[in-house]
Amino acid sequence: MDDFKSKESPVFGLNIGSNAVTGIVGYMDNDKFIVKAVESSEHEKPSMIDGKEDDIERIAATIKTVKERLEEKCGFHLKDVCIATSGRYLKTIITNVDITFSDEHIVESEDIVILKQKSLEKAFKTLEERFEFGKKHYCVGKRVDSFYRNDAADTDILDKEAYKIAADMTFIFLPYAVVDGLFSAVDLAGLSVLNLTLEPFAAIETAVPEKFKSQNIALVDVGASASNICILNEGSVYAFGSVSDAGDSLTEVIENFCMVEFDEAEKIKKAIDNAEEVEYEDILGMSKSISRSEVLEMLETPVKNITKQVSETIIKLNDGFNVAAVFVFGGGVITEGYTNGLFEELQTTVKNVHLRGEEVMEKTYFLDKSFAKEALLVIPLGICLQYFKNNNSFINVSLNDDSVKLFDHGHLTIFDAVMQIGLDNHALLPRHGAALEFTLNGELMSVKGGLGEACIVYLNNEISNLGAVLKAGDEIKLIPSTKGERGTATISKINKGDAKISISVNNMNVNLPCSFAVNGKTVTESYKIQQNDNIEILDYITVERALELLDKTLKEGQTVKVNDMLAEADTKVYSGDRVEVI
Repeated sequence: MDDFKSKESPVFGLNIGSNAVTGIVGYMDNDKFIVKAVESSEHEKPSMIDGKEDDIERIAATIKTVKERLEEKCGFHLKDVCIATSGRYLKTIITNVDITFSDEHIVESEDIVILKQKSLEKAFKTLEERFEFGKKHYCVGKRVDSFYRNDAADTDILDKEAYKIAADMTFIFLPYAVVDGLFSAVDLAGLSVLNLTLEPFAAIETAVPEKFKSQNIALVDVGASASNICILNEGSVYAFGSVSDAGDSLTEVIENFCMVEFDEAEKIKKAIDNAEEVEYEDILGMSKSISRSEVLEMLETPVKNITKQVSETIIKLNDGFNVAAVFVFGGGVITEGYTNGLFEELQTTVKNVHLRGEEVMEKTYFLDKSFAKEALLVIPLGICLQYFKNNNSFINVSLNDDSVKLFDHGHLTIFDAVMQIGLDNHALLPRHGAALEFTLNGELMSVKGGLGEACIVYLNNEISNLGAVLKAGDEIKLIPSTKGERGTATISKINKGDAKISISVNNMNVNLPCSFAVNGKTVTESYKIQQNDNIEILDYITVERALELLDKTLKEGQTVKVNDMLAEADTKVYSGDRVEVI
């Protein structure tokens, strides 16, 4: 891998958009990134990486075109590529989870880990309920928004006394279909994915100067079909969002106004950045021209509509607050109109709306002079730089010998891997065995089953735990938790000596244990209850059993009376009865 990063074997970064594919081949030379070659090609028609086979084939064909052009420029074969997924596919889930303790409890680090684990589990379940059932997603980002102790917000709950703790957390998910679609398109183009990251992370790498990364900033990637928004706060990605209107919406306005095909309208839109007047041919074959000022005037209203949507989304994603700055980039930007429109919408507090292009490429040197240092190159350049940092990318680990792909957002744990493959608490937490169920005097009763063993976790052949941090290539072995035995009980356990028969024997008052019948047959207190037994606590005792419990035996010639009436050994005696042995 280190060889791939050298000057002799540079990195290949590819931005796969819905309208075009842009690739950069370059290498690091001390602290500068040297761009050896740049190429870009539009798709035959707009295509989305959402799993559709025909779209994937079209995208693969465009990737192959860019790859071959770059190979011709570079003079060597390209086989590995770094790519990114678009922010438009990301889904956000917000959870609230709590843990209640039986009494006052000092919060330990393990309690917080369990709270976060329960939050992630809930997020996956919510995702499945809210979106298509069974549609799998990668968790590509997570953050704690708030902690609570005893129902009050508390920034630091560790080592504090609490009867209840809770957390609000935000999780970001990416559909499997998008990742699989990207891998399929790249594979069809004759390439292998070396590194996969997210476009917002790639943009941060290029468009946001290091000194600004701790501030509250919005990044707006204006593509062909969408304006993708990322909120950065205190050094981490805070939220993602998307507005469906972007570059293509503006191209369609030019298409209708100038009466040209879409591709011709796209050329006009791009040309006005560098020319005061653009010549074109309309659908009737007539040669015409249009000035830069005419195009900007024509696009003023649609650009205002788009920037209004983008500004509203920025405020919403930032919890109702404005941001310190907005950085704009991407191939769909109309430089003056878009940045000015955002400034006007957000000008109450935002004084910094910048188009990110040449000014953020100070440490990038272009050997290939065929492309200008423009906003279009922010993402592919960031993809390359992300690779050198080896962070915010997908990694593979092994879980019980099966490969698991995870997005490494900096604090992956074994629990993340377990959730990714769909295991739930049944495999992680010890479970009670089935309850023993029976009826007692007509009332349904149950005895809880025994508790099984918790799961056992090994990381790289050493005993570990679900909260252990992961890195690429780690091997996890998980022995699932077990289920306990079915509940067990004897008659004495459920009776607890409470049921008594109070009688008088030869003028002596005694309390004797009741007799029991199971499924119609008399049993003793030592009887082991079986599933679905019908148990009765009898409200009588026989003369024979009463005398037996009192260690008395009838001698020859003796008789027994119950309530002054002659009795036999099997005569029933109830509470309050008088027994005489004569």
